[in-house]
Amino acid sequence: MTLVSTLGAVTTGYITDLENGKRVLIAVAAINEMGEGNSSEPMRTVPYGVPSAPREYATQAMVTGVHLTWEVPSDVGGADSVIYQVLRGGSSQLLTPLVSLIDTFEFLDATASPRNTYFYQVVPVNPIGQEGEGTDVAEVFFPALPGTVGDLQVIARGGVVTLSWSAPEDDGGAPVLHYIIWRSVEGGVPLELTRVENGTEHSDMTVVNGQIYTYSIAAVNLRGPGPISESASATPMAPPGSPWDLSAEVDRDKVVLMWATPIGSGAPVTGYTILRGTDPDDMKAIAEGVDGTSFTDDGIDSGGTYYYQVIAESDMGDSEPSQELEVVIGSTGLLIVLIAAIVLVVFVLIFMRVRGRR
Repeated sequence: MTLVSTLGAVTTGYITDLENGKRVLIAVAAINEMGEGNSSEPMRTVPYGVPSAPREYATQAMVTGVHLTWEVPSDVGGADSVIYQVLRGGSSQLLTPLVSLIDTFEFLDATASPRNTYFYQVVPVNPIGQEGEGTDVAEVFFPALPGTVGDLQVIARGGVVTLSWSAPEDDGGAPVLHYIIWRSVEGGVPLELTRVENGTEHSDMTVVNGQIYTYSIAAVNLRGPGPISESASATPMAPPGSPWDLSAEVDRDKVVLMWATPIGSGAPVTGYTILRGTDPDDMKAIAEGVDGTSFTDDGIDSGGTYYYQVIAESDMGDSEPSQELEVVIGSTGLLIVLIAAIVLVVFVLIFMRVRGRR
């Protein structure tokens, strides 16, 4: 053993310049005018420094509580093991110990109550009970989960299902960050489809016509997702095919159109739109929602040429226009003149014949 210090007639002393974390043997001997007495029984001890603050300290409100994480201090004072004391309080000035952990770098405070603000700090402690530098005090608001979204509506069209919903009446005390949409196909297991960060609507364009899709939605705030909404289902279908066999009958100043219903597996027809124009490249709708497979157009002028097409309507969208039909309307005025001329000729011939007999 090496002499490190000579003290006066005291019973307390300090040894400096020791290496933290390295075990040493210490013995004490009394000295009087007659010389040095026997030394004490050697004592084994390990000096430790005060640890620095834990690094990368972070807090986050989660579904089950407030989650704290940190990393080991850059200076642990020579210790092989560090105790971390987690403090919590209702203000940054009134923190009390919540739990002590050994060589653990995370903690979940499952005792936090929703809609309350808490202050947290993590303080390292060396093996001989000396507290090191604590982390910054973190303020955490622990919200409730958001409520259920409302008024989920799904509208199917050919190749797409459009969803709309209303935000929850209660956001839990924290803004809604996004919405999770779940979808099942033909009664299968619901799977997450997408997350919507902006707005309260979404168009699902990954559907296949003819299949049944069921949707449900949950709002998510910084704590987590709220309750899942009631589900809503829809079956997209292709629009109907085009009407066919378009024909017309002209009755003086009227045109009676007739056609056959679309063929195929498209959506049910809910009505028909009639297109008309004097130029086949400039057709306009003259009637919508027409029931049946015939239509009388009494808005024409004699002596003109008209072009017609018919479109089938449905809840899944409209069909392509039917084939184009050209209809020529005779002139009523010319017919009257022609009849008058014939009558005049007949009258003249009769008059001449009667006069010749005289």
